[in-house]
Amino acid sequence: MELSTFLDTMVAPPIKISGPRLTENTPDPKSSKYPVGDLAEWTDIDDRIEELLQPHLSRKFSELKETAAVMSRAAARIPVGNENQVVQKSMFAYEQPAIEVLSSVFNIESVLTDHRSCCCIGDPDRVFIVVGQGVENNDSRFFVEYKAPWDLDVPDNLAEAFNEERSRKCEGPEEVRENNGLLGAVVQIHGYMSFNNLEFGALCTYEKLFLFQRHHRLGMRVSRAFHRSDKGLRGIIAALTYICHRVTQDRHSYTSSIDPALPLGTQILHFDPTLDFNGLFSDSSPRLWEDMELHFSKRLTKNVATIVKGEIRHESNTAYNKTVIFKIYDITVPENLEMARKEISAYKKLQNLQGTDIPLLYAAGEVWGMLKVLVLEDCGESAANATLPSNFCGEAERILKKIHQAGVLHGDVRLENIVLSGSGIRFIDLGLSHVVPEIIKAGMEELESLKALRKEMEPAYEESDEQDVGDEDGEKMEGSENREEEGTGKSEAIISENIRKRRKVKK
Repeated sequence: MELSTFLDTMVAPPIKISGPRLTENTPDPKSSKYPVGDLAEWTDIDDRIEELLQPHLSRKFSELKETAAVMSRAAARIPVGNENQVVQKSMFAYEQPAIEVLSSVFNIESVLTDHRSCCCIGDPDRVFIVVGQGVENNDSRFFVEYKAPWDLDVPDNLAEAFNEERSRKCEGPEEVRENNGLLGAVVQIHGYMSFNNLEFGALCTYEKLFLFQRHHRLGMRVSRAFHRSDKGLRGIIAALTYICHRVTQDRHSYTSSIDPALPLGTQILHFDPTLDFNGLFSDSSPRLWEDMELHFSKRLTKNVATIVKGEIRHESNTAYNKTVIFKIYDITVPENLEMARKEISAYKKLQNLQGTDIPLLYAAGEVWGMLKVLVLEDCGESAANATLPSNFCGEAERILKKIHQAGVLHGDVRLENIVLSGSGIRFIDLGLSHVVPEIIKAGMEELESLKALRKEMEPAYEESDEQDVGDEDGEKMEGSENREEEGTGKSEAIISENIRKRRKVKK
């Protein structure tokens, strides 16, 4: 099949609503100080697409014929009643055809996949990853954020509509500002691009696709609307193919500072004005954190929250500077906001144990109204990756009892959630914790998952009984949380399996 025929044939089927439609509104930014200015129009996008694809239109590729048949049937079969189904339908109608063009025409092996496949900050719906020789799988180069068309009816001239609404909202009093979703959607996309140092992003409602670029002179610019019914070089598949190809050939990162007053090559954030928790320098002025910079340096893990190693730096007083761990929740997802609130509540409840039995929580607050950020002490090496000292079980049981006595159930007792440092053992990752009034029964069950390990863990200990908790420096692997709440039996099995693996290595 010729590429031109493929692009003309692959017209996405219309949406068929199945049952009641579920609405998911994108929160509008809470502050009138928007982190993105007026949008510019990306006027030469069609020329760029034509420049890439025109030379290949008459070439034939056997793989495209099969892709056209399979993807068209699959897209037509998917009923739509919520945003997840919009994503699924778009996968077959747009994403997989574009991925096949990249493979067949340009020999680029790649995927558009779930955000958990890479260690990105925030939860964009789909991320573009290049796979193959010399390329790491977690290198996200581009993303697509989806909205259901009944939730967000985007005008064709998105730049004009956004600029008008932004101007109106910034001028009006807070109490009369309405949430029309457009501001929230654009700020969300700009946030994902900025937090992950990406040059490109996209917004898709299935009916329309818009491409975004952070430009060094024009700021943020956006393409025209690519419609579901558009064919050939003007269609959504051609647009996705172009942008995915571009990020494999040219630079895809854009490491300009989020704050335009700061030099290029930095990624620095500030908390929004009101903090959820201030545990560091609590006796100082509340204005202290207004002058504190959050420096994201190295992303470590990603599950529900993203764990990032970095620093806090005060703009004028270096005595406040510290190396820290950031735990970052995308609170545009309601479930994440609830989990973040529970974790912060647990740290407050356990404030007397911070710094000795659990990490210090230096501060917690929001960034751009999009992220909930916990600034945590970087306090040790994961027990899952270390040789365990002979007093490990006893120390872990002692600390877990102290957590229970404070009225908190940890909720995810595993080796990955215990760290070793020069000062002792600490439990980390309170993402599944609960503040429980009647904790006796639940606490006993959680303790059993440690007690049952005592015999099995003996061969994994150091031969010397005098071995204390290790003092090796290491990165705290906070955030290995398992997001399906497991029973204590399964938690016990997971820890036991880790120990068995380590025992085999020792033999």
